Amino acid sequence: MKKSESLSVVFLGKVSLPVLREVAGKNYVTKENSIWLFADYSSFQIPLKTEFDVILEGKSKTLVPESSILKINKVLDQFGNELDCIPLGFQTICEVTCLTGIPRALKSLPTHKEWNYNPKSLTLARHEDIKLSGENWEHLLFEIAFSTMKELFEKDKKNVDKLIVTKETFVTRISKTFHQKEEASENLFDKMLIKGFAKHLEDNEFELTH
Repeated sequence: MKKSESLSVVFLGKVSLPVLREVAGKNYVTKENSIWLFADYSSFQIPLKTEFDVILEGKSKTLVPESSILKINKVLDQFGNELDCIPLGFQTICEVTCLTGIPRALKSLPTHKEWNYNPKSLTLARHEDIKLSGENWEHLLFEIAFSTMKELFEKDKKNVDKLIVTKETFVTRISKTFHQKEEASENLFDKMLIKGFAKHLEDNEFELTH
């Protein structure tokens, strides 16, 4: 994938219920694991059903350590017309869905009546695009892998004081979570080892750090 093909979308806040009902009308349906958000002017044309798995906060694009697969399920313009994409250069209202539950970061966005500026807006991106963006993004990718493994440990009710894994476990979990080939996950693990984000303990065990 070329860098020009990368996609991201910036969300300013949650859509207030009265505004949503006024704009969406009969199209408004409450769904489990979905949230309606104000999307800022888009730098890309983003088709419906596009999935994102990275959340970044603010202008500095600080990583939000929550791993989720977020899908653009529905897009409306300011008049309530349904669109088949987030158009380039337009502000829209979007329904974002997540099968595993809406991340806390999105739930914590302020509720707005319109497209208000938010210095702590959230950007949804894709990890495969982040890989192409240089050294700083590589570091960010390591952080994403660390936070993902920590979250998986917590779900498995394991001790998270130290993240000790085998390479096989890391590769399997990361590949499954982000729907990528195992070779890509192996390359990520090897880079983490070289850069000091994974430390070899004994046998086939490694401690992940950040």
